[in-house]
Parts: sequence; structure tokens; C-alpha cells
Amino acid sequence: MAPADAVADSDMLQTSNPTPKKDAHTPIFGLLVAIDEYHSNDIRNLRGCVNDANDFADFLTVTLGVPSAQIVQLSNEQATRRAILDTFESHLINNSNIKEGDAIVFFFAGHGSQVQAPEGWISPNNKIETILPCDVLTVDSGGKHIDGIPDQTFGGLIQQLADKKGNNILAIIDSCHSGGVARSDDSDGASRAVDPEVFSPYPMPATLDQDVWSWRPGTNRDAEMVVYRGLKHGVMESHVLLAACRDNEKARENAVADRAGTRRPRGLFTLHLLETLREGYARKELLRQLTYARLIDRLSGPGLKEQHPVCEGSHKHRQLFSQSELRGEATSFRIRRDSDNVLHICAGRIHGVGTGTSFTVLRPGVPDYNDTTVLIANKVNALNCTVLNTSDLIDVDRDNLDDFRAEVDLWNSQPMKVCTEETLLSTHSQFKYVKVTTKKDCDVSLDKCEGGWALDRFDPLTLQYAQSQIVLSGVGTPDDILGAVARWNFHLYRFNEPTSDSADDLRTLRPEVQLRTLKVDSGSNALYPSLIPDGEVFFAHAKEEEAQPNPTSTYGVPEAVKTARIDVRDLSKYYGLTLLNSSDFDLWPYVFYFDPSQCATQCWYRPPSKEGHPPLPKKSNDQPGQLTIGYGGSGTEPFGFSLPEGAREDTGFLKIFVSTSYVDMGGVEQHALGTRGACIKPRPINDGWYSSVYVLTIFRAT
Repeated sequence: MAPADAVADSDMLQTSNPTPKKDAHTPIFGLLVAIDEYHSNDIRNLRGCVNDANDFADFLTVTLGVPSAQIVQLSNEQATRRAILDTFESHLINNSNIKEGDAIVFFFAGHGSQVQAPEGWISPNNKIETILPCDVLTVDSGGKHIDGIPDQTFGGLIQQLADKKGNNILAIIDSCHSGGVARSDDSDGASRAVDPEVFSPYPMPATLDQDVWSWRPGTNRDAEMVVYRGLKHGVMESHVLLAACRDNEKARENAVADRAGTRRPRGLFTLHLLETLREGYARKELLRQLTYARLIDRLSGPGLKEQHPVCEGSHKHRQLFSQSELRGEATSFRIRRDSDNVLHICAGRIHGVGTGTSFTVLRPGVPDYNDTTVLIANKVNALNCTVLNTSDLIDVDRDNLDDFRAEVDLWNSQPMKVCTEETLLSTHSQFKYVKVTTKKDCDVSLDKCEGGWALDRFDPLTLQYAQSQIVLSGVGTPDDILGAVARWNFHLYRFNEPTSDSADDLRTLRPEVQLRTLKVDSGSNALYPSLIPDGEVFFAHAKEEEAQPNPTSTYGVPEAVKTARIDVRDLSKYYGLTLLNSSDFDLWPYVFYFDPSQCATQCWYRPPSKEGHPPLPKKSNDQPGQLTIGYGGSGTEPFGFSLPEGAREDTGFLKIFVSTSYVDMGGVEQHALGTRGACIKPRPINDGWYSSVYVLTIFRAT
């Protein structure tokens, strides 16, 4: 297949049967790379990769009706290093037929591995993940050794692609990078990994693909260098990644019966992925609810044995091959049924669920959410809850709940007290609020003023540390404003209130937080500069102080908070966080910045995937486990601060949640109301979580 000179009308994506149907849905373009046969005798050949790519091409062209000219496939000897990189640029990045927002798919089936990171390259465990082209470990016509393609190179390519064509990009990788890390026999099928020791005589050059990974949008090659972190790691905005397995697992292939009953070698991940995709496109009611994250959730089962597919990326909750997210996805959760037919929802106290929280149900075949509340939380645990089924919309005995989701209808939080002369329609809010007559009794007041609305807040943290009054314009109705304030307050003032027996145990989960300025490490490779902490450790010597309670406020902070002040006369400085874990438990941290000046909540860190290792390890040999954010090997970007125009200082609140298990905390994030310038079997442990708040004031010294 080859790139088309012109793009035909797009074909139907959301169809109820495999027959292509013309429609105006998003066009899809793809690059499929599959390698069974390697040139080097040091690399064992595979058998199922080309079969996988052929089947994926069949799915795109037959099931989805994508014109074959929009799909390029490189197989075996075609898939040299040079050909893969050149085709990525010609068929994807520089393809004038691809318009911004079109769906783009990169698929790879073949060997992967790890190599030692070149000097100056920052990566977890000092290892670089690579995919292996067919000519790896051979020499080119000039006698130069041919390396694998590191994920940093693909990170740069995908960033360029996203800059030109938008972030509707899907990368599917059916290989593994564990190499010798997770050695096992191949009784369950051959693995798609090469032992890193094979590459030890051939160190990867520090300048490999420099022109790709040093690219920066909107600048020339001599501009300040930015190094992209790769296909994995960090909070990825540019694309969604579907990977065959966790970092320490094997991606396997085996002979299986195809749809015609003929046994063929196949990659187990791609096989099950395509089966699930075809099922989705054959069932319109399922397809309507199928996101990338849900797609991977449906792959778990005995067919994949010890493989756990991974879904990463900020946009993993998008519907397939689109830029649309399901309404309410951030506050909707999976429903499960136990052996006693009791219904469970995968949301608990850490999400904000309490006894009485009510849910509506999204069901297959129903075009939108039901208006009837059918599930009420009656027993709430740290990460999940049991619910009462109050209607017959769910048949507990018969329904397959894989296709059901529960969306929060009402959080059952304490009502926010509002003083306003406006008529309110809070029945459409997920949060309760009630009107009071005087400001001395309220949590928030809202009045019309010149230029918009005057919003006064009397919650303890905002009242004590931040500018409590702001003026909002062009932000919607009073209910829109108050709903946003209620949601912001709800998540800021959510804390795990332990019993007296568990208080000390839960407090041990609280990590130490270090916030520091960063600088370029002068000792690092100039071509691949790294950042290191520099100067004062904010919060280290900060005095803990009690947030002054407002006797009439609904909200409170159960423990002392630490405060830090940062002089931002130099706005070019960047900052990073270090979390230190002195507990006996591996933790999953989530870091949010609550901005009271615009009722916005930004996510500064969240784990990239539930299938990875806990990012904040437990203490070892009395030394705390550590997670760096904004520098080091976490693959996250540093952050900076700004002040609103004309302001001398500004205050926000850093809130850190930690959990002993992965949870999806996407529901905490909130857009701004206004705008501004700114192999041992582990011992089971009980689920636990903790949260803490830090006050962060930035100012410009005179």
C-alpha cells in the first residue's frame, strides 16, 4: 500500500456491522510496521507479526472502510530503520492529505528491548526502551552500526506529528521491552523481546536521532533544546498508547485458530484487541460507550494469561479514533457484581463517595444517561462501595455489567451555603447548596456588579491565604458559577477522616514534599541537557499552622498546613517536586494545584497507567522511596509560575492524594471560571489513602 495523492471521502466509523458505509466521520490514516524476519543472527525470528499487521489492515479497510491508499504497511525487509523513520515523516507528518484532527494510527509488531541510556540521557533505571527494525545490529552501506529506534525518537516524531496534525493519534505496540528482566520459558508462546545483553557491545550514541528529539515547535534548530520523553512515561498530551504488556512482562505470540478455523501464529495482544474492536463495531450500543481505556479493560482474561495490556495518555477516555470524550466520563465508574449478587461500584472515599451518594446508570442501547437515579451507596470503602439497586433498570441476575457504567448524580456532600439575591436551579448540580440570608452565615456570596459577578468566598483556606473576592465576567449563569465553586471546594476539603484506631497508620502514608527550583546540570550531555534541583527547598523549614476555622463555614481542614512563598521576579525559572515515602507501602500519588483566583484545578502529576509499578516506592533500608516530578526519570515536565496582570502576589493550594492502589482521579481536575495571565507473592494489604494540603504563595519582591 502507498500514500494516496488525494483523500477520498471518509468512511463510516461508528457502524453496526462490518460493511463499510460512507459518512462524514473522521478520516483515518495509518502506518503499520511488522517484522518477523531479522537480518542479524543474534536476533531470533518471530512468526506472527506480519499476520497481526495484515489483520489490523483488514480491520481498518474492511470493518471501518478506510481507503487502502491511506494505510502504509512495512513488513519484514521493508521495515529497515531508515524506512520506518522516513515513512513516518512522509506518510504522516508531511502528508498534506491529513488534516488537523484526522485520526492517525501507528502500529508496531516485532521485537523490543532495552539498552543502556547514552551519557546524559535521563530515563528510569538508566535504561532506554527501543523497538527493533529488521536491520538492527547490522551495518549500513557506510559501515555504520544500525541501532534500534529509542522511544525518545518516537516521542519527538509524535510531538512533531501532533503539532502539525493534532493529537488524535493512537500508537499500538505489540512488543515488550523487559528483555532479561523477566526471564521465563516460552511454554505459553514465544516472547517478542531481545535480551539487552545482545546490545552491550554496541552502546547507543548520545547524538542518535538528535535532529528528531531536539525538535521544538515554532522554532529553528538553533533554539533552546527540548527533549521529548518518548512513547511512554509522563502525562502524554500528544497521543494515546496501547501496549501489549507491563514493563516487566513478556508480549507473547502463539499459534491460534483464526476466524476461518486455520491455525496461524499471532500476537496474543493484537489478536484479542482486534476481536474486541470488531465486537464493538458490530454492536452500535457498545461502540457508543467504547473509549480507549474501556477497550483495554475489556481485554483482561484467561486468553492473555500473564499479559496485562496498558493504556496510557491524557486522552485515554476519548471515544475510538475521535477527539470526543464521553459526557461524565471523569465521574463515571465501572460496576461489578460479587458472588452474592451484590453490586459494587469502583469508586470510594478517595473519589469523594459517601453513604447516600447516588448514581445514574449508562446502559448499552440507551443513547444518553438515564434521568432516574437507580443506585445508592450504602457501604463505602476507601476505593469502592456497595450500592442499593432501587429500580429494575439493572437485572442483577442476568445483565453483563461489563457494558454498564455508573455516573455520579449527587455526591451527597454537605450543602454549600450561598448568599445571593439570584434565583437558583441547583437541581442540575452534582453538589448541594442552600441559600442563607446573610453573608456572615455563608460559604460564598454572589452579587451582580459592574462587569459581571462579584464572588466572595468564606471557606477557611481562601479566606485566610488568598484573595477572597474576585470579579467574573462571561462565565455563564449563577448556577454555573456556584456549581463550579461547590465542586472546587468539595475536592479541596476532602480528607480521609480516620477512626482513632487507624489514624496513626494512615498518617504514615503522608509523603514528605520538597519543592525546589531547577537548573541545567552543567555536567550533563550538552546535546541532551538534564535538570537538577537547585537552591532552597520550599516547605522544608516551613512552620505548620492551623487554618483558622470559620465557625459558620461548611468546610474545614483537619490538620495543620505548611506554607511557602516563592519570589517570581525571574519568570524564566522552572520548578520540580520530590515526594519522599517513609512508609512500608508502595504508593500511587496524585498532585493537584487548586487556584482560587479562577476556581481551577490543575493536575501536576498522576500515574500514567494502572498497569505499571507504583510510582512512589516504599522505604528501603531505612531510606525513603522517592518520586521526582518535573525532572529526573519520571518523564514529567517541569512547571513555572506566573502572576495575574497587575498583581503583586497570588496564592494557590497544593493538594496531594496518595493511595495504596491505583485509582482514576480525573474527576478532580477543573477548568477555570475566568481567565488570567498565569517473584515473591506480595502480602495483601488493605486499601488506604491520605491527602494533605500545602499553601503556595508566589510574589514579586519590590
